[in-house]
Amino acid sequence: MQPGDRYFSLEFLSTDYRSPKDNYYSFYLEGYETTWISPGATTTWSATKICAPGPTPCICAAP
Repeated sequence: MQPGDRYFSLEFLSTDYRSPKDNYYSFYLEGYETTWISPGATTTWSATKICAPGPTPCICAAP
C-alpha cells in the first residue's frame, strides 16, 4: 500500500485444488475487527472500511 491509500483487498490461495469449493478462509484485522471474517470459499475480499494510515496487522488462517 502507498501513503494515502484507504482501501485494500485480500486474495487467498490454497495449494489443494481437488475440491476448491471446500477451501474456506478466515482472517482478522487487528485493531479494526472484533471477530474473525469468514468469506467462505470466496478467494477475494475487499475492505469496506476506510483504514487509518500506518501498519495494520492481518492474521490469516485456513482450517
